[in-house]
Amino acid sequence: MLLDKLTLINNALIATGNEPVTTDDGSDKWIAASTAYDRMLLQVLYKHNWTFQTATIQLTRLGASTYPGYADIFQKPADCLHLENVWRTDLALMVQPLSGFRADGGAAMPPPLDYKIIGDQIHCYAPNGVTALYLIDPTQHAGVILDVTPGIHETLTREVESLLYQGLNEDDKAAITTKKLAAEEISEARSKADSEMPRRVPFRSGFLEKRRVRRVGGWF
Repeated sequence: MLLDKLTLINNALIATGNEPVTTDDGSDKWIAASTAYDRMLLQVLYKHNWTFQTATIQLTRLGASTYPGYADIFQKPADCLHLENVWRTDLALMVQPLSGFRADGGAAMPPPLDYKIIGDQIHCYAPNGVTALYLIDPTQHAGVILDVTPGIHETLTREVESLLYQGLNEDDKAAITTKKLAAEEISEARSKADSEMPRRVPFRSGFLEKRRVRRVGGWF
């Protein structure tokens, strides 16, 4: 579902009892609705690791780290809204693709990388480079139109409505009620988005499992 700013803020204006706008006409309605949209867009996107907003990239090494135990400094992506994970690129190349069922529930991922964020830079030990999984900040890409889920669209609309009730209509009661509806909408959107991802099976050690099972006859 393409996210169109004008359509969304007009939906919010109509829902709050205000006349829609056709363009940036400098009116109080436009200023209030446009500001509310810009303010809440990143807030809604930041509250979850939405799959439509994620990307991976090999990071640029900036130099040597002086933090104890670390040797390298890497630059976070310029359009990074939130860093989800970082792993060593060389170790990731050694990971074999999963094929079929694995009884131990192991994931096809490299070992977790120990890193620390200092001054918005990534300090770690990764002599052959690192790769990051992160959420993209759409405001850093001019002209990009987001393709979002209906749940995100409705959540953002509710958030804009709440700010319009508060600032344009001066109706605090309606603003609070609509804010609660936005919280319910984003909760449902999170659940729906998470249901698309495979369930994680907890890692189980085969050695420990054998110790727990009492060997009787042919059972091992």
